[in-house]
Amino acid sequence: MITLEILRCEERAAILRLLGEASCTPSSPAPLVRARSPLLTGGSRPSRIKSQKVILTTMRTTDTMTISLPPAMAKQMEKVQKEEHRTRSELLREAWRHYFESRYGVATTTKPELAAIRKGRAAFNRGEYVTLAQLHAELDARSSQPRPKRPRKAS
Repeated sequence: MITLEILRCEERAAILRLLGEASCTPSSPAPLVRARSPLLTGGSRPSRIKSQKVILTTMRTTDTMTISLPPAMAKQMEKVQKEEHRTRSELLREAWRHYFESRYGVATTTKPELAAIRKGRAAFNRGEYVTLAQLHAELDARSSQPRPKRPRKAS
């Protein structure tokens, strides 16, 4: 929730314009709210805000998208909507969930994996770990050592 407490109309208008909610001129007593937010205006028509305190509530936790579908697919979606009594958004969210699950899978950890994670975290907290620099140094030292020669194959 965003709360704005501003004394001058110009300041209030500047912030509201940034949020895309209202416009105001210095001579007007209160900003004219363009009804993008019925929470602010109480309806869909522009109205005047009567107090100096403006409370903007942004509760949307989703992004709005525009998609285009071939006519046959749109008709099919409308048919499914009516049969299942669901909105287009619900159907498309479910379709995307199925797509992501089938394409990328859902990782679930097993009990032994969780136990190993807990064990590793406990070791880390005790200071039992190797830094990346130490690991690189150890790997470089191993790679620079000469390898034992293998015996030749008899032909």
